[in-house]
Amino acid sequence: MKKHVTDDTTPVSSLIFSLVLQSNPAVVQVSVTPSGLLSATVQGNAQGINVIVIAAQDAQGNPSQTTLQVIVGGATGILPGSWQRLR
Repeated sequence: MKKHVTDDTTPVSSLIFSLVLQSNPAVVQVSVTPSGLLSATVQGNAQGINVIVIAAQDAQGNPSQTTLQVIVGGATGILPGSWQRLR
């Protein structure tokens, strides 16, 4: 997530990230490391939407939040190695 945030006084490498909320972890379990790595694990054959709130905190303790939707649909038949080319 570091490529998508800026701060006037704190270098991006010093920002602390956290997961504030997720609405539907029964569909997809999301985690965020303090360094900003986001991962998502689909729960079985679940489908649906998990609305997540992620925070970034600067060196002065000032937080900023954003909301994302993680949407899980049915199987697509696309091989895992092909996902990176889909943009």
